[in-house]
Amino acid sequence: MKLVRFSLFDRFRSLPKGFNVTFREEYALAEKEINQFHPFCFAGLNGSGKSNVLEALAEIFNHLECCTFPEDITTLIDDQKNFKKEVCQPDAFELEYLIVQQGKENPTFNDYVRVVIKKESKKKPQIRFGTNDYVDLTHSIKSYLPELVIGYSSGENQILNLPFLRAKMLQFEEYLYSLDKSDLVFNKPETSLTYMDYEMSQAILVTNFLMQNEATLEPIKNVLNIEKFYGFRIVINDIGYKGEKKEYESLLNKLNKHINSLKKLATCYYKDGKSLHLDYYINDDTKTAFQDCFKSPIELFRVFQILSILNLRGFKPNSLKEVFTSNSLYADQKINSERSVFYFNKFLIKKNEMKKPMLVRSFSDGEHQFLHSMGICLLLKNKSALLLLDEPETHFNPDWRSRFISILKDSLEKGGSNNIMRDILITSHSPFIISDCFPDKVIVFQNGQDPQNAKDMRFNTFGTSVNIVLEEIFKKEESIPQYSFEELNKIKNRVFNTLEEIQQAKEDARILGESPEKVFLFRHLILKEEEIKANKN
Repeated sequence: MKLVRFSLFDRFRSLPKGFNVTFREEYALAEKEINQFHPFCFAGLNGSGKSNVLEALAEIFNHLECCTFPEDITTLIDDQKNFKKEVCQPDAFELEYLIVQQGKENPTFNDYVRVVIKKESKKKPQIRFGTNDYVDLTHSIKSYLPELVIGYSSGENQILNLPFLRAKMLQFEEYLYSLDKSDLVFNKPETSLTYMDYEMSQAILVTNFLMQNEATLEPIKNVLNIEKFYGFRIVINDIGYKGEKKEYESLLNKLNKHINSLKKLATCYYKDGKSLHLDYYINDDTKTAFQDCFKSPIELFRVFQILSILNLRGFKPNSLKEVFTSNSLYADQKINSERSVFYFNKFLIKKNEMKKPMLVRSFSDGEHQFLHSMGICLLLKNKSALLLLDEPETHFNPDWRSRFISILKDSLEKGGSNNIMRDILITSHSPFIISDCFPDKVIVFQNGQDPQNAKDMRFNTFGTSVNIVLEEIFKKEESIPQYSFEELNKIKNRVFNTLEEIQQAKEDARILGESPEKVFLFRHLILKEEEIKANKN
């Protein structure tokens, strides 16, 4: 999918009523523009609303999905979770995008459909295709929503997680509701929303190293100095504890098809009480077996998604309802998961020049973040997708930040990903990432104002020095931090009456490293020195 514009007619968090962001002008909706790899970068100071846009889009697509559920499911969630088609946060908005209808093989630019979603306050959302009239959202219209909406936050923004958690809860309720259909097999999640928390990030790691070709993985392996993915374990706990609902056990039985596939592919497995342990040693034969069993990386990933949904069975019913209905920013903390049904364990990766493999858990925060954020993008290929990445580079060193966009592009191209099928929105404070994005794709946020793209500001971000980016977007005129800048100014602002005082200032300034500010300081001291000498003569 490709976003065109988004407008709010009601306040949403820090975004005011009347907020509007234009992703693409009409001239940018041509085939040449759409087919290129160009992620959007939201840039601006803290509190300017960058992350709120991601949160609003996630909330909207979660609500739209709920509106397309079959009537029996809609009635179920209405009764149990107090869901109303007329109630959404944000409550009034208009969203326009281009999308290829789900199910198209080898889609091209000509397969795009122009979609406008409109919701007025306290009314049901409506959808329009091209120049047609608006109609209500129904189950048949779900194919005009993105197949995947993926959220990821590297920091503490658990607010972004809330609509994804609600979507996962509804999926679990739908599975339980569908248990009486004896021929039902859960082959994929019904919801498009997936949040890349720690659990799902592990699934990404396994999926990519098993299902991607070496050329696709090469950029990531080179950056992290990885020689090979050595092995991992999957643990599946039986459901059947005292007091457990019987339908939970029935639900696990419905997933026997997937569990049996994983057992057949395991190097070995064993039962330990109520726990099934599946161990995998990774070599070429293992990868071939997985790739023969699963048609694509996303198919394997969806199996992991389905199994992980069962972990919701440990949540207290009252907590589930509160998360679904509450607007509290702390609602996710009400969740109490006591027993996981499915999880990964004992990830081992061998790095170059290391004699033994190491646990992935021992990787640094930056290495984990790199694997997660890059791995997400490799799963997409020909799926219509919207990626909402909230500061994916916070733990990166400067070199990785400067290479992030380049490595992402390289990996996607080597993996055969179709650029027309996805949009990537990245919030960032990194001048390196901003400098690797084209000006019409850098959207600059300022408090109390509609965002502008850098092109309209006549600021060519692409390839621009990071110092200039800092000055133009973050209003940071100095190239050194505040503390050292203050120390420099203390020297500069001294009163100089003698050559000895000038010389002492030069000596004191040697504590400072090289910078343009230091050059200007010494120029100032030299001019003062010449002035004192001239006065003596």
